[in-house]
Amino acid sequence: MSGGQGEDRTGSTGRVAVVAYANVPLQKLRTYPGNPRRGRLPAIEESLRRNGQYRPVIANRLTAEVLAGNHVFLAAGNLGWREVAVAWVQASPEEARRIVLVDNKTAHAASYDLQALLELVFSSPDLEGAGYGESDVDGLLAE
Repeated sequence: MSGGQGEDRTGSTGRVAVVAYANVPLQKLRTYPGNPRRGRLPAIEESLRRNGQYRPVIANRLTAEVLAGNHVFLAAGNLGWREVAVAWVQASPEEARRIVLVDNKTAHAASYDLQALLELVFSSPDLEGAGYGESDVDGLLAE
């Protein structure tokens, strides 16, 4: 390909889009092989029990691999769920790899406005399912 605007050397347009939303049986999905991220499954399980699944996992329709939300997928299985909400995309292997990389990198690279976070934490009467325990709050106060 010519490498024009929006294209890379693989011929990808760089414009992967959601092609469908569906509730999908867990046995029809699989984790992305080699996903480097290690999630806090107990915290995700607690969130799913308390809040339900409030956003879909992103899965490649061509391979059934979860590109974003691998740990939500695993936690749902640990809880005995039979299905999860999925946003299906169609992605080449290169696009899929790039999605996994950017999803993990941007989550890791994010930072917090400490004051806004503390206000949000302390305005919540109940932190169950919020991912914050007493030691997390103590750590925030120590910053």
